[in-house]
Amino acid sequence: IQDAFKLLAFQPNVLFLGSHRESIIDHALQANLVREIKLLRDGDSSTSGAQRMTAVGVEAVQMQYQPVLDAYIKGDISDEEMEKQTKWRSTFAAPFEPYLPVFWICRELEIPLVALAPNDSLLVQVKNFGLDSLNTATKQQIMSDPLGFVSV
Repeated sequence: IQDAFKLLAFQPNVLFLGSHRESIIDHALQANLVREIKLLRDGDSSTSGAQRMTAVGVEAVQMQYQPVLDAYIKGDISDEEMEKQTKWRSTFAAPFEPYLPVFWICRELEIPLVALAPNDSLLVQVKNFGLDSLNTATKQQIMSDPLGFVSV
């Protein structure tokens, strides 16, 4: 199994982990995988720091709340404060608690959490006026390949 972890830690640039949103078991497995990958990357002296960068994207948190995630990782706010300040319960359908094992590992190992969800105002704009209403800079911020995104 260590060989599998090494492959996951060093081969892909991005690793997508799915889950059943309400499953504490799925999120505990994710947390363990994130821990193993981070520890393997940190222990490998053959790569530079930039190549070993580890971060965890959080689809439930809107980009406007990135400073909240940063404060959480630094230890400046509690689990409860992060849930409250990201407006988790009003912006995401899944409960907060099952995600805690991943958040705890990230905080313990100082792995950045990255807010991935578009802000409410952007969602409303696209809903009301379509993707064409977004300026180029905004499209680039939320879609690295806007043409490819639209064609899918």
